[in-house]
Amino acid sequence: GQGQTSIQKKTSPLDLVTEIDQGIEMLFRIWIQTFFPYDKIIGEEGHKPTVNETDTLWIIDPIDGTTNYTQSKNEVACLIGCLKKGKPYLSVVGLPFEHTLYSTHINQKHVIKETPTQTTPMHQPSLPKTLPLGTEFLRHRQKEYDLFETFQNELHLEKNQRYSIAVNMIDILEGRCQAFYKPNVKLWDITAPLICLDTLFQDTLS
Repeated sequence: GQGQTSIQKKTSPLDLVTEIDQGIEMLFRIWIQTFFPYDKIIGEEGHKPTVNETDTLWIIDPIDGTTNYTQSKNEVACLIGCLKKGKPYLSVVGLPFEHTLYSTHINQKHVIKETPTQTTPMHQPSLPKTLPLGTEFLRHRQKEYDLFETFQNELHLEKNQRYSIAVNMIDILEGRCQAFYKPNVKLWDITAPLICLDTLFQDTLS
């Protein structure tokens, strides 16, 4: 559907939604509600229910990087994360244009990377200090831009600007980036990749 779908503005000229976003989220919701009818769902495009600490909660983003998608760029991701009683339970991060899937589950000790040719458990990358600092900031958000420039200059790091939070966080998973900065992130943007990062770096974090 890239290049063929209608595009709508939500809160600003760069806050976009397409029929593909809405359609993918609808498919995710139908699947979850069919197999887990008592679980709750928070998605970028749909109803946001009231949740409590005992819920099983699915957090989905049908297209992370919608602006990229509308500009025929390939840096987009599809995200499904699940929390049980507030704890990481399941994560799937799909990079559709790279035909790559990252997934993990509470019973796994690894993040599994799947491509058309192989399925492999990932190992924790070494992250030298010279690796870039990632961001999804948009230049028109001046305060974000100025603060990121301050971080970058003080830490003497290169910039890794991807316009997709999930793609930037996968760069950390793959050892291409050492950190990510983004103020005021939304749950659906970060939950699935954060669960993968939590699994991969659990020994370091603990």
